[in-house]
Amino acid sequence: MTLFHAVVWIDHQSAQILQFDAEHVQASKVKAHSHHTPQHGSEVRTQHEFFGAVCDALTGIAEVLAVGPRVGLADFEHYAKKHRAETAARIVAYEVVDHPSEKQLVALARKHPHLKLLYTGGIASITPEGLTEAARARKFFDEMGVNPAQVLYEDQSRNTFENALFSATVKGVNKTDRWLLLTSANHMPRSMGVFRKVGWNVTPYPVDYNTIAEVDWLDFSPRYGPGLWAAALHELLGYHAYRWFGKL
Repeated sequence: MTLFHAVVWIDHQSAQILQFDAEHVQASKVKAHSHHTPQHGSEVRTQHEFFGAVCDALTGIAEVLAVGPRVGLADFEHYAKKHRAETAARIVAYEVVDHPSEKQLVALARKHPHLKLLYTGGIASITPEGLTEAARARKFFDEMGVNPAQVLYEDQSRNTFENALFSATVKGVNKTDRWLLLTSANHMPRSMGVFRKVGWNVTPYPVDYNTIAEVDWLDFSPRYGPGLWAAALHELLGYHAYRWFGKL
């Protein structure tokens, strides 16, 4: 069964593809493979073969949202635009993911239909252009068939501190009620500190872990290593900056 909308999460090791419409969800996965190259005497990833397989898996899908870590996503975008123009034309946006996937949020919403879901996120830019994160989430949830009355949105915040501050002003929200706080595992320490600082009664629900069972040290190459370090340093520096300015 081929559905007409999809979200693909991609890095240099694997891609998770979630096809959906209002009633159905279909998931698949594409993994990168390694082969031995005698000329170099090392294991190398055939990125073009992997990205090509991902493009093949997206055949027949009308609209695709591509998300993932910054470096892997940028490399996939470059490949698609250069080598697979037909696929690139159907990718409506590329979004660096620093939040839980919509799939995880939808799963929770469906599991607990009596609970409210509050999605917070504007545009993290001094000169905002385009749709806010909340607007994209609203479109996705509506297409997935989530009851609109179950979801609240905050679309003005530009960072974690404003997420916590502005969400408390949304009509129907009481920050002293019990809330689950969903965000990426590496972002959770800063998020919990900020939300509790401004008075939220939150319990952590970390998702989007960036750990793997086996470590390939070739991933820490001059090409890919900076992107991995950037993600870690972003949170480390952000956490200490928030502490310095009294936001934790």
